[in-house]
Amino acid sequence: MDKVQEEKYYFCRCELLTLVQRVYPKILRLEYQVHANGMETVTVVWFTEAGEYSKPPIDVTADSLLALARDVLKYID
Repeated sequence: MDKVQEEKYYFCRCELLTLVQRVYPKILRLEYQVHANGMETVTVVWFTEAGEYSKPPIDVTADSLLALARDVLKYID
């Protein structure tokens, strides 16, 4: 993981997660991942009565932190 990817990782796990959980309390976590092919994704994991649930990951490759936040919030809403 390079420096920009590390920044995105911590942004998702801390700042963005805090914001998202204030608006959508059933969200458990945001999982930022860098794939072998260089693609970057964020997976949103919700808590449901049946357990954890997630949709297909969001492509955030080459996103700035603002664009990443916008993509995640748009995806959730």
